[in-house]
Amino acid sequence: MTADTTHADLFYSLAWDDPYPDYRRLVDLGPVRWLDRSTVLVTGFDACLAVLHDRLASNDLRLERSGGDPRGGGSATLDRFDSFLYRDPPDHARIRRVVLTVLRDHSVEASGEVAARAAARLLDAMVPGQPMDAVSQLAQRLPAAVSRHMFGLEERDVPSVAGWARDITVGLEPRMAPGQVRQRVLALYRFSDYLAALIERNRADRRDNLLGALIRAGEASGDLTGDELIATAMLFLAALFGSTVDMVGNLVAVMARNRDQYRLVRERPDLIAPAVDELFRYESPFQLIYRVATGDLAIGEVHVPAGTRIALMLGAANRDPARFADPDAYDVRRPGNRHIAFGFGLHNCVGIPYSRTWARTVLACLAERMADIAPAGPFPARPARAFRGYASVPVSWQPARR
Repeated sequence: MTADTTHADLFYSLAWDDPYPDYRRLVDLGPVRWLDRSTVLVTGFDACLAVLHDRLASNDLRLERSGGDPRGGGSATLDRFDSFLYRDPPDHARIRRVVLTVLRDHSVEASGEVAARAAARLLDAMVPGQPMDAVSQLAQRLPAAVSRHMFGLEERDVPSVAGWARDITVGLEPRMAPGQVRQRVLALYRFSDYLAALIERNRADRRDNLLGALIRAGEASGDLTGDELIATAMLFLAALFGSTVDMVGNLVAVMARNRDQYRLVRERPDLIAPAVDELFRYESPFQLIYRVATGDLAIGEVHVPAGTRIALMLGAANRDPARFADPDAYDVRRPGNRHIAFGFGLHNCVGIPYSRTWARTVLACLAERMADIAPAGPFPARPARAFRGYASVPVSWQPARR
């Protein structure tokens, strides 16, 4: 159980803009190594996949707060904000069952059409010859239209919801400053109060949207408490205004930096779907997730005692040369692209169909309207370890003949 200071030094000093060379060094040093006395760092693809499959690797945030003690003792007042994603069976299975039923009945295609109309409107407003910031002018504006369709959000509420979403996801970072902790807790309470009121409006109006369907399904089954309904809605909106924004910005950044691949996509629309899957591998939206060992387990040749925190670096695993040939190349024709960008197993992301559909929609809109995309300046990354996204993506572009 010896901590490796080399791993710790690399892990905590990763470059925001391009962490991938250091990811490669971490993988080369060993796919499973001790980061400190209580945390194991997992960077190899096979090792990450094994942990994601292991039922002894818990995703229950209550164990995180209590240092692995199932009796608790952590910040219990925050428990009610945890979505089913951060619960283990039986609670996880009970809530996830309701959510999956609702998602199956709620048309992914319909939300994709809403995203397509919004993306087309935003891109058509761009002035030829003038650079576009794909984050502020496209990525940050798309969720507003989708949120109105799926949740009944008013346009005036979007800035607040987007801010709360960013503030609460800071809690998934390996380190938080005291000011960030306070800001996150305040955002959790404000977001929760807002959602309670939004749920009541949807319930009273019996709105035909995703949130209304979730309310009715929870009431019909009796499987969702009031706090669980709010936490589930919070999860969806945090993803929409967080990882979806990152995803769209990453998409444009990758296309601008890999213009030959963008030309291929424009020439062959059948490559749009694999181009999006390769985007998720190449710029994994979730770079770092955690588990807690609820019993002694083995990760490769490393013995991990119960109570150990397990840091899974999905961004490194998805560029593991033992799993992917030429892993640092973006290749829309990559064969056998079985990545773990959205996790795997029990806690894999339930929103995968939506993410894929929206990303394909945006790429199709870009390919139809822009003959070429190129960087028009640096792409500064957001200062985040757990997520991968850019603060701005300035690009120049040439209009396509339509």
